[in-house]
Amino acid sequence: MTVKTTKTRGEDIRAGQFIAIEVDSGGQRIYRVLRNERDRRGGGGGAIQFMGSDKGIWWRGYQGYDWLELVAR
Repeated sequence: MTVKTTKTRGEDIRAGQFIAIEVDSGGQRIYRVLRNERDRRGGGGGAIQFMGSDKGIWWRGYQGYDWLELVAR
């Protein structure tokens, strides 16, 4: 299954949005964003909390300039 995505920077991700992450098998998995913990000092990066049926709740870090695949509506 393919999903239409758009690239966005880590700071632009908000709770309730969906992220597409590449998996080892070559496809994509869709995860719901629960929280985006931005670096309080500004611009350094942060960590996104995900909800997924395969992993439960987990975190992924990013740098401020990282681009992520946001699922487009």
